[in-house]
Amino acid sequence: MESVIPETDDCGTEASMPGQAEQEIGSLERQQKQLESAVARAAEDLAAVKETIRLVIVEIEQGKVERLPELQTLGERAISSQKLLLSGREQLQVVSAKLQQLVQWRDRHEFPKVIAEAQEQAAQFKKHFRAACLALGAHCLTVERATKISNALGGEPHMGHALDLLKQELDAYAKWDAAVPHCGYGSTFKLRPPAPMKPKV
Repeated sequence: MESVIPETDDCGTEASMPGQAEQEIGSLERQQKQLESAVARAAEDLAAVKETIRLVIVEIEQGKVERLPELQTLGERAISSQKLLLSGREQLQVVSAKLQQLVQWRDRHEFPKVIAEAQEQAAQFKKHFRAACLALGAHCLTVERATKISNALGGEPHMGHALDLLKQELDAYAKWDAAVPHCGYGSTFKLRPPAPMKPKV
């Protein structure tokens, strides 16, 4: 089993750019898969050789000494398979450790960017949420005015129907809490219909 470990420097200097880190991570992941397959094949071959040796020994014990010369060849093959297996496991351990180190390096450099993105999203949410509250407050005031007009005119049927439709929309806001996904990282924030913010006059 040939070594497929690349000749590289420390990942902190070698992959100084995110793009280079991603390329190196991809390369190491491919090497890791190749080594895993090679180690599995070596383990299977070693197990097969050991089983053959066991069967040959059983036959020899039964008097079939003509298979005795095979033991030396099988023994050499077992030793070779064992060396390949140990070498492959060592290489896999080195590649896996380097891959883990590089992934951690990438994640540490990515974290500030992700935090900044989340902060910008929070700012945008705050901005739009406040605007939505103001719009809802204005809407409630308008519905209240329309209700007073309808009452003053005796509650004509078409007015009552129009108000019912508007109030149904307001009632639907109460279902937002169950319909909107909540933050999944332990936050207790839930989107609940706030007290309408009345626009300043």
